[in-house]
Amino acid sequence: EFPIMLRLNHGIAGSVFLKQELVNIANCQQDSRFDRTMDMRTGYFTRSMIVVPILDIEGQSCGVLQAINKMPTGVEIDETMPVGKSAVSFSLVDEKMLLHLVQNVAIAIQNAEIYREAINCSERATGLLNTIQSVSQDLGPQSLLLTVTTHASKVCSAERSTVFLLDEAAEQLWSVSTDTGAEIRIPKDKGIAGECCCYCVVINIPDAYADPRFNKQVDIQTGYRTRSILAIPIMSEENSHVVGVIQMINKVSYDGQPEHFDDEDVEIMQLFASFVGPKLTSSMLSAKKSQQAGRVRGPNGPWYCQASSISRHEECNESWILCRG
Repeated sequence: EFPIMLRLNHGIAGSVFLKQELVNIANCQQDSRFDRTMDMRTGYFTRSMIVVPILDIEGQSCGVLQAINKMPTGVEIDETMPVGKSAVSFSLVDEKMLLHLVQNVAIAIQNAEIYREAINCSERATGLLNTIQSVSQDLGPQSLLLTVTTHASKVCSAERSTVFLLDEAAEQLWSVSTDTGAEIRIPKDKGIAGECCCYCVVINIPDAYADPRFNKQVDIQTGYRTRSILAIPIMSEENSHVVGVIQMINKVSYDGQPEHFDDEDVEIMQLFASFVGPKLTSSMLSAKKSQQAGRVRGPNGPWYCQASSISRHEECNESWILCRG
């Protein structure tokens, strides 16, 4: 389902990538660089191998091309044995053919990178414009949260995103589920979002399961697989304190392949947060003032106005519907 990921210094492919030298091995089983893990896991048998570095226009490694087990022609293969045991060595002609092929591969990779960057720039610009249009409307805190959450995912090409707002009185971060509309609350100092909020730091995690701060129980309960995480603090209009956190999960490329959040993602999301922060703060203050405006005090304690509208020509004590709070 996911691409095979190797460390740059791992195995023959990693060695070729770093040294930028073609390797032609007649028998991998006798080469100390060969990692037998994959053969043991799959039951495959690797004998011959040729690995060629792929270099970009600046002469930097951008990949390797690896061919395994050249099969002999005109020879009957014993089907009772692993196919690899019948493999022969790659020739000098094979080396020249692959060296020519990787030049074309390098050009194709470069063109793909340019196309991907163009797509990403277009999606980010469109996402930011749509965000500006949406948050310019007079929305309540919950509606604004859902709107910002939806646009945040598009701006950063993330599978999921959550916008948390800080409830300082309750010492909690709260949000609204995009699926059910239900309110979500977590302690403000817990988890990755909590650390981002309390310490006002950007947290970029390329591999969630390798980070001890990540709580795997949520994935276990939901069946979802969290790979990469990016948490950005949302600052107040005066940039004096944190008012919330934008948390992005699982960046994907335009063709659906998993990726990691990079420095450009951090930069664009900080810009996004700087724009939506004052809007979210203003919306929360407006909602708080509306609640306070609907509260009156009776002779025995606070009472709350429940009426949706009141005529200016009617007496307040006759037209308001009051309930004890």
